[in-house]
Amino acid sequence: MLDRIPMAQQSSQIIPDVRCWRDRLSRVSHLPPGWTDDMNVELPDGVTVDEVTDFVLAQVGLVKSAPELEHMLHVTFGLSVPAAELVRDRVCGGVVRVATGRLENRPSKDKDPFAWTSYGQATDDPSIITAMYPQFARPASSRMQPPSSAKQPWWKRLGGH
Repeated sequence: MLDRIPMAQQSSQIIPDVRCWRDRLSRVSHLPPGWTDDMNVELPDGVTVDEVTDFVLAQVGLVKSAPELEHMLHVTFGLSVPAAELVRDRVCGGVVRVATGRLENRPSKDKDPFAWTSYGQATDDPSIITAMYPQFARPASSRMQPPSSAKQPWWKRLGGH
């Protein structure tokens, strides 16, 4: 990329930015065992995403810290420590996505199954949001907003055809 930019246009700002992105890309290619690039976690035989998500949602208000919950996931389900960290993060992330009130924040079932599962549960039972993140609690009438692409065009809002 830098070889296509004339020397006169190359600033000292560009080179550190390129190095920064190269460093980030190299870290992404070395994921911990059990992790994939799409937020899936390899689960032990007989353990399901629903089962683990239910466990995390049930424990979040009871445990004192994230490491404690991650340890419980490790002991209860045999997850590696990095996998337990990711699972906890993604389950909580799905609840936060619901709390935003924006339908376009719905996670992908294939790419982020733990967030997708907790998103569905928190959508069906908003008390999950209130229990985990009381600061995001809101009245039922304002919970989910349609995606911005589903809004009525401006000319129709003005009474035009």
